[in-house]
Amino acid sequence: FYQINVSLNGKHFFETDKYSIPNKETMEEVYKIFKKKFPIDEGYELLVWDMVGRFIDTNYLNEDN
Repeated sequence: FYQINVSLNGKHFFETDKYSIPNKETMEEVYKIFKKKFPIDEGYELLVWDMVGRFIDTNYLNEDN
């Protein structure tokens, strides 16, 4: 499972439920949607964690392919 944390101007805004993103493929889809809905230039930041508590590097998802 994965969890996405959304912050706004450096403060917690919201996060997904810890069981709502069951696999890597779903996490990648949700991340791409969140990236469009919560843009960096408006002060948002997205962080992804797996349910073991490890930060997931999403730089590969930030490339516009």
